[in-house]
Amino acid sequence: MDLEYDPTREAVAAMKLAAEDNGAERQRWITAALAWSELTRLRGAVEEASPKRQLVAGARRSAFPYPLSGC
Repeated sequence: MDLEYDPTREAVAAMKLAAEDNGAERQRWITAALAWSELTRLRGAVEEASPKRQLVAGARRSAFPYPLSGC
């Protein structure tokens, strides 16, 4: 996922705004922060399970099956 935003940074920003507000507006910012936090969690899970990531890791292992010595 190459996106221009950082969900963790957005979650922190939303919580800062929630701390400054009260009532319904505060609850909306808390909900937004929770949504950004969930995106952060899901982003990590997707990147870990990515077949492309697994293929690249496998290719590296097969290209260098033994540690290089004397280099």
